[in-house]
Amino acid sequence: MKVKEVKAVIELKVPCPEVVFSSINPEIREPPTDRYTGKLKKDKGKVTFEFKAKDLVAFRAAINAYIRWVRSICEIYDIYLKEGLK
Repeated sequence: MKVKEVKAVIELKVPCPEVVFSSINPEIREPPTDRYTGKLKKDKGKVTFEFKAKDLVAFRAAINAYIRWVRSICEIYDIYLKEGLK
């Protein structure tokens, strides 16, 4: 069975939506491949990703990459706050 298009909307509650948005938005606007597209929105305490991909491999890779980036950004933000750098 061949997949025409795969779509997902993922909403993540994060302590730093502005930081996540500004860090990831350049990658969303200019993805490294044309096999997927994405949109990113920020709202009170959350970011929302919308992904569309032409195949399952690109879909999975994109979602995994963006979730890892969000996790890393939030971990760094937490360290930043704990060190009193804000």
